[in-house]
Amino acid sequence: MMRFSCPAMAVVLSFLLQPAVVWAWTPQEIRAMPAYCAGRYARHDNPAEYKRWEQLYGPDFLHTHHLCDAIGLLNNYYKAKSPQERRGLLNEAMGNLNYMIQHAKPDFKLLPDVYWYRSRANVLQEQMGQAVGDLRKAIELDPKQARFYTQAAEYLDKLRQRDDALRLVSEGLRHLPGHKGLQDLYDRLGGQQPYPEPYAIGGVKKYVETDPAPSSLMDVKARTPRSAIFDFSRNTGAARKDPPILNAGAYLQVEVREDLAAPDIVHLRIQSQIPQPAARIPNIAIDTGRFGHLLHSLEVKDPLLGRYYPLRSIGGNYTHAYWPKDFTPDYMAQFAIDHKEGKMYDPRSLAPGSSLNLIARLAPGGRFEDVVEAMKLGLTRPDGVRIGVIAHHLMGYRPDPTKTIMDDAGFLTGRLRRLTGFDETQAGSATKPQGQQAAQDDAKESQAVAIPGESQATSDGQANGASQAKTGIGTPTNPWCRFCPETSPK
Repeated sequence: MMRFSCPAMAVVLSFLLQPAVVWAWTPQEIRAMPAYCAGRYARHDNPAEYKRWEQLYGPDFLHTHHLCDAIGLLNNYYKAKSPQERRGLLNEAMGNLNYMIQHAKPDFKLLPDVYWYRSRANVLQEQMGQAVGDLRKAIELDPKQARFYTQAAEYLDKLRQRDDALRLVSEGLRHLPGHKGLQDLYDRLGGQQPYPEPYAIGGVKKYVETDPAPSSLMDVKARTPRSAIFDFSRNTGAARKDPPILNAGAYLQVEVREDLAAPDIVHLRIQSQIPQPAARIPNIAIDTGRFGHLLHSLEVKDPLLGRYYPLRSIGGNYTHAYWPKDFTPDYMAQFAIDHKEGKMYDPRSLAPGSSLNLIARLAPGGRFEDVVEAMKLGLTRPDGVRIGVIAHHLMGYRPDPTKTIMDDAGFLTGRLRRLTGFDETQAGSATKPQGQQAAQDDAKESQAVAIPGESQATSDGQANGASQAKTGIGTPTNPWCRFCPETSPK
């Protein structure tokens, strides 16, 4: 066994605890960065110039040197002479960008740029799904930047998610009508003329009557095709009762969408929008209840897992401590999280901003409406169709290879957030109040960052209390947790 002397350990600790590297950029390198970088680097040499930029961007401009350092590091990536040097530059750039996201306020004007450059870093690290997630966040913060839509659509097209790419470009054209680049990309992706109708001046969306609060991440054109969006707000088990853990399910959604070209196919898209960067979804399961006859097969149609394959029926034999005993999955998609290496951004797990796409082929006679009604039944009864997830690292801690951090939880589909393309007056008494609540929730989410505060009873008698989460920065005990209240790690 290797032993360390006290002096040697002191040297190691002093290295680990030393402050971040201060980069000295040449005038040529600074000129290759956005103009605001020169203003930030002028803080000591030209205070008046720095003050001018600070007045434009606000107090958080103080942190912008982390963004600019990351830009410089990414620019130097292509000049690196070895794989080791490139890895070092990417790791340092990612650290600076994560610092910005954790310390800048959610309304900081340069935050969209931070996500833009982090998407570049993710692509260079072959994390294409997370790059798309970063660009979606940039769009959410600033929907008037065409480069966010075009770059995200290009990545989605490479991931063979052309439908998602087309929907994203369509959303861009509604915000930026007449943009030639978006129009060309819309045509190339197979979009039909005329181009999507733009939103009214002032950002008021014209589809209000049919779709009260379309989501920027999961928007579909009303009535063509029809869709239903459920969330996972039914918390069924958690080792700790912190509000960010109990409420994390409201940031998980499943979109159920019909295929107009193939009536026997229903698309399921399960997406994580949990605001903690370390959060991961390793298990997704479907319990068909008494509706097993509806499905002929279920297939993963997403390169996130590295291949395309049908999900094998597991016969309802799988259980988990964080799911209720009456939840017995018929189908399971399992991801890998490499705890031994402590990887924080493992491509084999469902990370914030990424999604898993499934194709459900219906048995003869099965209809899209039947799937939606079966899932609505599953919101209140165990014999309906229910989807369950297990979520890890909900308090934002880095995965620790030496111990289990008990900040995990289980969730089931808990609420219908939105229903499009249906006559809601005939959709049942429970649908309308849920739709109204979903509109209110989506309005809150579009502004932002606080964890949803709706109180909802869980299946085992617990309650998801309203969160009084801080926003903007981490906490002294846990700098990785972006929206958690101050708590001490277990």
